[in-house]
Amino acid sequence: MPMFDDASTYSPYKPAFGPEKDIIMMATPGDWPCWPRLPLKRRNLSTGMMETGYLLELNNFMHVVFIGTIYDVLPDSVDKLGEVKQIKYNSFQAIQADGWIVD
Repeated sequence: MPMFDDASTYSPYKPAFGPEKDIIMMATPGDWPCWPRLPLKRRNLSTGMMETGYLLELNNFMHVVFIGTIYDVLPDSVDKLGEVKQIKYNSFQAIQADGWIVD
């Protein structure tokens, strides 16, 4: 999260990086500060509440947003990842278009 001199300028609903940098960050797992997870957030348009999710660096799951927080315990095998609530996308741009931003 960026640091500000004046706390009144921070809003949890504004992107931390910006659209272009979010895509770059999503596509560069080596730069993820909480690797192997990248925390994401979006505003749920029907409820107005913030949703949290994360990307996980796994080859077959790079365009999957897992719903939850980076502190959630993952299943003990890749085969059980299907049990975790998730949304599958075709690209990082599709993730962004659905409202997800890097947190």
